[in-house]
Amino acid sequence: MSERSTNAPKVTNTDEAFAPEHEDPVILAMLEALATVPDPCCVLSGKKLSIMDLGLVNRVERQGETVIVGVTLTDTMCEFSFKIFSDIESLADVVPNVAKVTVVPEVIPIWSPDRLSDKAVAMIRYDAGRFFKHWDLETSKGGSGEGSHS
Repeated sequence: MSERSTNAPKVTNTDEAFAPEHEDPVILAMLEALATVPDPCCVLSGKKLSIMDLGLVNRVERQGETVIVGVTLTDTMCEFSFKIFSDIESLADVVPNVAKVTVVPEVIPIWSPDRLSDKAVAMIRYDAGRFFKHWDLETSKGGSGEGSHS
């Protein structure tokens, strides 16, 4: 498994009936739905990347018919946060057995490029110098470091 697997969303369920050895179909459906929520900045730059591709989702928890989604933005001053949160909340209309989705903005863990999916890394690798000039994206993703930007 890649390093990013440790940064996967914490999938939990607070219903007493949930047994950890079983997978909750509501949580799985919510994760699939979250993977369809586009990141507005990526849309503007012509890249079809979701909030899951960017590693913005920290956790998904279920409390009855309410799903709580913890989100860390790439920038705490993100001007599109309202759009991202609204899109996540609207998933209550499409995910079965979910009456409400609550988004919890989280500043910890701090977002870093290590949270990017392989798909996201591949799509933005050529822009790494412009977008992630403070990180060695290629090396942190197991690349050779050749052409990396630091």
